[in-house]
Amino acid sequence: MKKLIKYTILPQDLYVDREADRQLKRIVNEMQRPGYVLVARQMGKTNLLFNAKRNLETTDVRFVYIDMSNMFNSQLDCYRNIIDLIVESQFEGSITVDTQIIKIRKLSSPPHIEYTKCLRFLLKEFSGKLVLVLDEIDALKSVSYSDHVFAQIRSNYFARVNYPEFERLTYLLSGVIEPIDLIKDKNKSPFNIGEKIYLDDFTLSEHEEFVRKSMLDINHEISLFIFEQTGGNPRLTFDILSELEDKIIEGQNIFIEDVEKVIKKKYLTNFDVAPVDHIRELVQDNKMARKAVRKLQSGINNISDEEWKKLYLFGIVGAKKTSKVIIKNRIISDSLTLEWINSVDNLIGDLFAEGYGSFSNKRFEDAIEIFTRYLSETDIISNSNKDIANFTIGRSYYNLGKFELASEKFKEPFSTKPLDKEARMFQGLAMMASGQSSIGAEIIETELKTAHPGYTHNLAKINLAYFYSDVDSIKTERIVDSLLKDLSSEIDDGENGIDYFLTASRYLKAATLVEKDEINGALELILLAMNSSAVEYMPEILRYKTELDGDSSGDDILRAKNLIIDNSLNFESSGQKYLGFNEFILLNILYTLHKLRLYDDRDELVSYAVEKLYTGRSEWEILAIVGKVVKKKHDLALYTKYVIDKKIITVNSEHIGIIRVLLMNSDDKVFNYLDYFNTFVSLISSDVSIFVASDIKIMGIGNGYEYQESNFLRLISNVEIFEKCIGYVPLDKIHETFLVYYWKAYGLYAINLEKEAKLAANRCISIIEEYRDLAISLITKEGLESVRRQMYQIIGKTINSKPVLQGKKIQRNTVVKVEYINGDIKLVKFKKIEKDYRNGQCKILEINK
Repeated sequence: MKKLIKYTILPQDLYVDREADRQLKRIVNEMQRPGYVLVARQMGKTNLLFNAKRNLETTDVRFVYIDMSNMFNSQLDCYRNIIDLIVESQFEGSITVDTQIIKIRKLSSPPHIEYTKCLRFLLKEFSGKLVLVLDEIDALKSVSYSDHVFAQIRSNYFARVNYPEFERLTYLLSGVIEPIDLIKDKNKSPFNIGEKIYLDDFTLSEHEEFVRKSMLDINHEISLFIFEQTGGNPRLTFDILSELEDKIIEGQNIFIEDVEKVIKKKYLTNFDVAPVDHIRELVQDNKMARKAVRKLQSGINNISDEEWKKLYLFGIVGAKKTSKVIIKNRIISDSLTLEWINSVDNLIGDLFAEGYGSFSNKRFEDAIEIFTRYLSETDIISNSNKDIANFTIGRSYYNLGKFELASEKFKEPFSTKPLDKEARMFQGLAMMASGQSSIGAEIIETELKTAHPGYTHNLAKINLAYFYSDVDSIKTERIVDSLLKDLSSEIDDGENGIDYFLTASRYLKAATLVEKDEINGALELILLAMNSSAVEYMPEILRYKTELDGDSSGDDILRAKNLIIDNSLNFESSGQKYLGFNEFILLNILYTLHKLRLYDDRDELVSYAVEKLYTGRSEWEILAIVGKVVKKKHDLALYTKYVIDKKIITVNSEHIGIIRVLLMNSDDKVFNYLDYFNTFVSLISSDVSIFVASDIKIMGIGNGYEYQESNFLRLISNVEIFEKCIGYVPLDKIHETFLVYYWKAYGLYAINLEKEAKLAANRCISIIEEYRDLAISLITKEGLESVRRQMYQIIGKTINSKPVLQGKKIQRNTVVKVEYINGDIKLVKFKKIEKDYRNGQCKILEINK
């Protein structure tokens, strides 16, 4: 039976301990510093880590393996992934642990604080040692938050002073990149306090041990020859022996000639087998490595420390730098010949043309990769070519929608003045697109003062006009008029985007005329925009035309719907062009179809969106998010009611978001508020983790209606459910939970549970007093003071009164029955006692209808 098969993780009976295993064991036993396994690929790094887990893990020492190459968008997501893996592997099925982690996350603390709190809690739940193995950490080089992660690792060791539980936590990090290349801020590096673990090739004795474990019938001469060829490289040794094993199983006798044939066929013919293929690819893409290999192959030994580190991490030289550096085995040496190095260098000269061709053909990822290589690999570059390469990389990032990377690239100095000015304008455009609108607009305005007409100039102007369209219609109109004047003298060459700029300018100009109630003029411009528009901009133009001319027939909006479906339009991927078809435009068209009661056409477009535009969203969910574009509160309430009542899917927690929208934007006059409020309470009851701070306001409004309808028992039941949710309220909103106890006090008092009512009233007062200086969004200061007095009255004496009526506005001429602090009761119009009521001098007992 074959023993040397392709294992993902090498079994124990084949594993050979090396010095790195012993070093790693010591680090885990001491728990005093992070270990960092620094090694080339294909050297057994992952096997080293899993073997440590296999041999060192006990009931008192737990290992958790985390693959950091699974990239996350944010520091918070990265931390939460680590915590989730700890919980899933060590605390699976623990409701206590799951609940507490959810509670900590609901506090919305900064990412590093949340991570620390979760780690402390988990360490307290487990009395042993915890070893976090972070593999492939070199992947963090490409994310903006990498330094924060490394700073957090370092912080966990220093936090032992305040939190002794961190004495039982240590990290093992693993990667194929030097720490100096991984950390942007060296002061945050955990490697300053860590210990490097170099994973070297087998020694001769370790090689012989592996041959024995493989149980192959080969003589010592052949074993020694294999070692001479591989230099003890574990991957090469395993694969060569595996090939020989096949021959032995077939009944062949093995000679040195057979080993030579295996090596030549497997590694030195097509050069497409690991680790040779990977090493050649790394050398091909790295100028320093090629230069160092050239020196070694030419017998020159003046290899710098930096070059040696690079060659070690590429798997070309050994882990210890000696006075004479050599390529560590014959197979790798024969795959990196001088002839091959020269052929790679000759290819570099063609990279510029190849990169520009990729950009012209809209292969932007390729353009970035090729020009980046061109800049790093070419010995002598003219300033002009350097500028073009950097500018094209920036444009490629911009076209891909990677605006932050584009902005960084455009910040670089350009020696050519015209290109420098274009770079500054694109920097401003990229900043506007990445959320730094004001700064970006300021840069663009400065550069436009001296810019010449052209594509970049036009793009900058139209973006600037859109930026001001929401805040300054006069300035928007001035910019658009200037752009339309510029465009009138430009010749359309098919590549300068004149049609787009004309379309967008006319659309924006129409919007400024609407601001001045010049609807006819606006419609004329929209018709002109339609004449110059490409198909991808037509849906929004037709929707806007429907809005302006009040087309109740829906002809234009139906045309917009058909254009989307017939042309299989996708969302504008880079987000760089206004009017380009996007989610906001889709939702507006869907809502317009809904308002015009064109339900079949609306549903047809929803079906298209499910199939072509969204992944994993149902038709009901798309209908739900349409509410994001409904502007009027009353319309939003009616629309969300319609969506909920469709009941396309079974009522469950997925409904909670849309029901929140409904309850926050409606009142009992639109429909029976309590029907939907009770559904909301039922959802919260089934899963308290979905509770958010804004739900306190909904609870206040809903319980106000329950009180008005004398549904006291249901009110108390609701409050008890919301009490369970208080642990999920962020700390900065905890003071608003006074409202929970306010209603609890009144509900209990209404059913004559006076003792319990007093306890609730006391809790309400204590929250108000404790957070007196914090702003509360639910109620005015005067109203809060009135609440406090009402609670004191429940505590102090029996009263026959009703609480402040939430969600109900009292008209000035409404007749009300009020009780003053001194006990006087009056029946008067509200306007007569409004001032006293606002100042807390009286409370309303009844409202005459």
